[in-house]
Order: sequence, then structure tokens, then C-alpha cells
Amino acid sequence: MPPEYRYPSGQFELWTPLYIPPDEFVDGANYQYIALGRLKPGVGVARARGEMAAIMRQLATDMPKLYRAGSETLSVLVEPLAESDAFQVRNSLYVLLAAVGCLLAIGCMNLGALLIARTSARSHEMALRAALGASAGRLRRQMLAEVLPLALAGSAGGMLLADWILKALLPYLPPTLPRTESIGLHGTAIAFAVAASVAVVLLAGLLPAGFRGRNRMGDALRQNSRSVARGGGLRSMLVVAQIAVAVVLVFAGALFARSLQALLRVDPGYSTRGVITMHLAVTRAKYPKDAQVADYYDRLLARIRTVPGVTAAGVVNRLPLSGIAQTGPVEFENKPGIFDSDWRSATPGYFEAIGIPLKRGRVFQETDRENSPAIGLIDEHLARRVFGVEDPVGKRFRISLGQFRGPWTEIVGVVGHIRNDSPEQDARPQVYWPETQRTQDRGALAVRTMGRPDSFAPQVIEQIRREDAEQPVYDVRSMEEWLARTESSRNLLTALVGVFGGASLVLACLGLYGVVSYTALLRLREFGIRMALGAGAGHVRALVLRQAGRLAFAGSALGLALAWPVSRAIQSLLFGVAPSDVLAWALAPLLLIAVALLAGFGPARRASKADPAVTLRAE
Repeated sequence: MPPEYRYPSGQFELWTPLYIPPDEFVDGANYQYIALGRLKPGVGVARARGEMAAIMRQLATDMPKLYRAGSETLSVLVEPLAESDAFQVRNSLYVLLAAVGCLLAIGCMNLGALLIARTSARSHEMALRAALGASAGRLRRQMLAEVLPLALAGSAGGMLLADWILKALLPYLPPTLPRTESIGLHGTAIAFAVAASVAVVLLAGLLPAGFRGRNRMGDALRQNSRSVARGGGLRSMLVVAQIAVAVVLVFAGALFARSLQALLRVDPGYSTRGVITMHLAVTRAKYPKDAQVADYYDRLLARIRTVPGVTAAGVVNRLPLSGIAQTGPVEFENKPGIFDSDWRSATPGYFEAIGIPLKRGRVFQETDRENSPAIGLIDEHLARRVFGVEDPVGKRFRISLGQFRGPWTEIVGVVGHIRNDSPEQDARPQVYWPETQRTQDRGALAVRTMGRPDSFAPQVIEQIRREDAEQPVYDVRSMEEWLARTESSRNLLTALVGVFGGASLVLACLGLYGVVSYTALLRLREFGIRMALGAGAGHVRALVLRQAGRLAFAGSALGLALAWPVSRAIQSLLFGVAPSDVLAWALAPLLLIAVALLAGFGPARRASKADPAVTLRAE
């Protein structure tokens, strides 16, 4: 493979041949593998889907016990690898793209307001140019040409800043984020950024150009120092729009923060503290039979339990939060319905090690062997759903896959329900078999310790090496790391939306500050007259702050109207928080209004300190 090859992610650096035990296909099928294929030139995904559907129909003819016509077992998902990789993060990326777009719009409006103020100050100059023969089109082209250096300078500075941010951020991106190695300042990204910068500056430059085109030349020539420059209404509208967009971003950030807060309070059903985990790939070349694999696990666990500070140890074929699922349908004797569930094979000691509580009956014991009666455990959710208040211990269940039926398994205990996929998803209940009766050669070791779990990893691995020096041990991490890894994508989304919301808040308030400060400067003669007639400094401050407050209230009202459809659009990304969350709805406008009034305090203070005599003499 080429050096840039990364599959399924950059964490993997070594690939080995896949060994599939022959007895896995005795019954004709196995649903634990994912197939990847490269399409021939000229072959599209639609054709591949059609050919796979034909293959599935043939399988139904060859193996009618497993495949029934019209059943779900005949369905097959065929999709491009990029779509498969982006499935879990696609909506989050859309949210970030929308947040960046909002920030870009605020920047455009802010720049437009500044250019309008600049154009107002040059009205006399532009009128003289027009009087000397310059056409309206020529004046617009001149103004646009003057702002183009802003686009080029902004693009260059932005590229340098983006390169620094990427270098600092990439090492901390969640490992579950697909294709992080492709993130960078590639030619396409640079071209898009430069084009967006030029477009924003040109769009902002059209605002004052259009405003100047509506001014009459005679009015501009007659304008003197006592005239209030035009464009105040348009500048105020731009500030209101900035505040509205900022309210939407702050509101979205508040919803995601509240969602993260709710997620951190979720009980996953097991204890993550003090647990170290590692994965084992048992080679079938050395342990070809299931009984040999199960005995090997027993010997490993016996050694590990001798390590001082280890209180429990066990093996399971799939760890919670590992991102690797093994699911299937089961049915219960004399009970209607088929129940989709997580399937797990575990050794004695696993439930104690991972912290899953026993609710009824017993857990697996050393006496549960290959030749013993088939037994299993179900979780409390499945027990309640199937049996209600009836005691499930002693009842039986079996695998029910198409027309295939597994052997009946006696329920010997009920354990606590856990969240296997992630803390925010509670998709399925769990069913457990003893490792001795349903052996898996790919296992995960869970060890509960009395101290910091990372410090026990070398001692645990040493015991594994003493039993089998060639045993591969990989993916060593604590259960707290597994939990943090699962939450990392939501943490990143919340942090980025929060950063964009904060940046929009700053930009909107800078725009408000500029408009209020500029308007206060134009009203200095008015303030001087008021103060000469007896108005106090507090009255002048109130006049300036009242203008800032009006703009902030108008922008907040518009922002709340826009926030309602936004909250519905991001509803699928929220956890434990409704789009109508009162705190988020109250926090966003109150924060904007408070910051807006703070932004208006500086111009208000300067206006109130103006000397009426000096101001009136200058006029």
C-alpha cells in the first residue's frame, strides 16, 4: 500500500491475513464481517447494488433455511466507502459548515457597515469626481478596486492562521473522526478560501457602492460639517442582522453545551473507574479448537488475578464503547416475538471486572463448561420486556435467524443493562453466553484494579507473556479512556460551535460599537446643545445607550425568530435536551443584550464628557 494508506483509520499500521474458522460457515452464513470491493472502471454503485441483490436471491435459493424471500436477511447495503466513513459525522459537519457560514455573513455585514461609514466620510470627494465627469459605474469600480487589497491581505493572513491552527488542532482531533489525515491546506481548500474572501469583500463593497449611487450629487456638494452623513439606517440594519445571526450561533452553542452536560450525567450501566482493558487476538494456528481457546483464557485470567492490586479480571468478545457491534435476533420459549439484541461471550469474572451488577440468579462460573447444559444471561431491560414481573430465571431462549434456530439456552441470571454503542445511544438489550460454550478467538481483557489502572498494564502484559510469549496484545487503554473517546466527537462539536458563537458575539458587538460610536460622533453638536440647556452627563449617556439597546433588542428578537427553525434542524444531534430548552432560549438574547450595552458604554461615556463650549465653537 502507498505511504498515505489509512484504513480503517490512521491508528492501524499492521494488517494480517484474516482467518475464518471453517465451522463458521457450516450453517451457510456469518454476519460478523464487512466486505470491501473496488468497482471496475465504468461500473457504478447502482449496478453493484443490482448484482449484489441477484447474489442474495441466489443465496436464498441455495440456502432456504437462512434466507427467506422478502425477509430482511435478503437485504444488503452497498454504498461508497466515503459515505460509509462519513455516516456518523455527516450531520455534525453540516452544523459546523452552517456555523462557519454564519460567521462569514457576520464578517461581511461588519465590513459592509465599516465601508458605508468610510463612504459617508468621502461623499464630498465622490461628488466632486462625479461633477468632473466620472460615471456612476466608474465610481463603483473605483470603490471595489480599493477594497480588493483587503481580500488579498485577509486571505494571506487567514491562510497563515489556518495553517497554525491546523497544526495545533490535528493531534487532538477525535480518533473516531474519519479521514483526519486528509485535513489540510490542499489546493482545493486554498482556492475555496481565497474565492470566499474575495466574494465577501466584493459583496461588502457593493453595499456602500449602492448607497453612494442613491445619493444626489447636489446634496453631497452642499453637505457641510453640520450635516449628518447618510447611511445611518443601512448601518443600523446591518448591525441588527449581525446580532440576529450571533443570537442563533450562541443559542446553538448553548443547546450543544446543555446536551453535553446531560450526556455527562448518563449512567452507562458499568463502572469505568479503575478498569484497564486490552485486546487479544488468539491465533487458531496454535489453538485450533474452541475448547483450547477457552482453556487458554482460563490460564491467562488465573495468572492475571495473582497481580497485587488486581481485584477482578475477565474476557469478553466485545467491550462496551469499542465501536464494534455483534448483534442478532433471539426468541424466548412460549413467548411471542423476536428481539434484536447485543450478543456477547464472557468468562467468569467479567461482570465483576467491568462493574455490571447481578440483578437475579447467578453469573457464569468455572463449572460452566463446553459439555455442561447450555446457559446464558439476559439483561434487565430484556427481562422486563419479555417477562414483565415474572422471574425469567429457568426460562429458555435461542438464536432465531431466518429459518435457522439455535439450541435452547437456559437463563441462569439477569444482569444490569448497559449502553454498548455510546452513552447517548441505548439501542439494544444484551444477551450473554459463557466463553466456554460460545467461544470467540478475538477477545478483550478487562481488569479491575485498586489503583491507577494505567500503572497495572505492564504487570498484566507480563503475565500474558509468561503464559504465551507470542501472544499479541494491543489497544491498551482504561475504560475511562474508552468513555472519553466516545464523547470526543460531541466535545469537539460543542467546542467549535461555542468558539464560532463567541467569535460572532465579538464581531457583532464590534459592529454595534462602531455604529454607536460613529453616530454619537455625528450627534456631538446635538449633545452640546442639550448640555448647554441643562442636560446632565447621565442624560447624554442614556441617549447613546438607548440607541445601542434598541439595536440589540431588535437583533435579539429577529435572532430568536430564526433560532426556532435552527433548533428543529439540529434536534437529531441533541441529547437529553429539548429544542425548547428554556435556559438556552433565555441565555442567548440576554447575553447579546448585555454585551451590546457594554459595547455602547464606551461611546456613551465619551459623549457625556464632551465640553459643550468646545463642541459648539467647533461647529
